[in-house]
Amino acid sequence: MVLLKRQISESEKEQVLAQQRRNEVLYCFDRPVNRLIERRTVEFHHIKPFSEDGPTEVVNIPIEWQHCNP
Repeated sequence: MVLLKRQISESEKEQVLAQQRRNEVLYCFDRPVNRLIERRTVEFHHIKPFSEDGPTEVVNIPIEWQHCNP
């Protein structure tokens, strides 16, 4: 039996956040995220959904800021 996980750990979340920073600014898609509220409103989502066998790995998990959902 293969154990699948749906959630990422806190250290994986930090990796995702680091990947999406450019010049110390966090980006959601191509929009900068307001630093004052970034941690309260940032969510982590699968690019390929977990329900469609998308892996719960850093490469498949971007951030999504609630105010910049395209």
